[in-house]
Amino acid sequence: MAINTDQLIHIKQLFLRAESFSEKNDEVSMIILVQMLDFIVETFLKSVIHSFPTPTKFDPPQTGYYYPISDLEKSRYKPNMDFYRAWDEVVGRLRDSVNGINIFDLPLRRDMDRLHEIRNDVQHKGTIPNSKDVRKYLSLVESFLQDSYQQIFGLDYEALSSLSLIQNNNLREQLQRAYHALTKKDWTESARQAAITFYQLMQLAKKMAHPNPLDTIREHFNNVPYRDGIQWNFMSQGQRQGITAVLNEIEDVTTQG
Repeated sequence: MAINTDQLIHIKQLFLRAESFSEKNDEVSMIILVQMLDFIVETFLKSVIHSFPTPTKFDPPQTGYYYPISDLEKSRYKPNMDFYRAWDEVVGRLRDSVNGINIFDLPLRRDMDRLHEIRNDVQHKGTIPNSKDVRKYLSLVESFLQDSYQQIFGLDYEALSSLSLIQNNNLREQLQRAYHALTKKDWTESARQAAITFYQLMQLAKKMAHPNPLDTIREHFNNVPYRDGIQWNFMSQGQRQGITAVLNEIEDVTTQG
């Protein structure tokens, strides 16, 4: 199994973005919301498909599949196939004992089916979705993701965060402290930890921009300010050459040490 954790985090981020549209009452927001929710479910299905090998057969019973098992075994899955074929492909992987997955079917099949129907009506018929119905599917999709992340990938959906994408260990751990304080509603501590993280990030950025601190000093003396189109040079050429010589000597000493 090759879990694409980055993609699973992105799916969660998409869901969090979708939540913001649920707070609005206009028709356009409801259209966007239903499209996003369906896209989230289908993207998750394809993430599962790419994480596990193609099943050599589709284990019965027929219940749980949309297409007849005989048709599934005759036609190899392709990315351009429809939502229902992708769903069946995932179920086939869940039922394949080689993958060692502890569930037999995906959760909330009928609800996700109905969501896809609403999305099709919106996209192909120009139907305006009912805001109450769409908001109901927001919580259903979240439940679908929570159960599926845990049961298929062994991941805690709530704990999964974009923080894990940060490669720098110090920054990641510092942000985790800020996030932990935030979950406990300790606003002061969370802000303090976030401020420390920001400071560390700025220091890292400066270090990456100027690996040698002497380069920062050189840049400071070489940047001559302009005002009203006139270059204000407060140092003579000789002074600049002298400072450069001193900096070079410091660098030579520190390098040899």
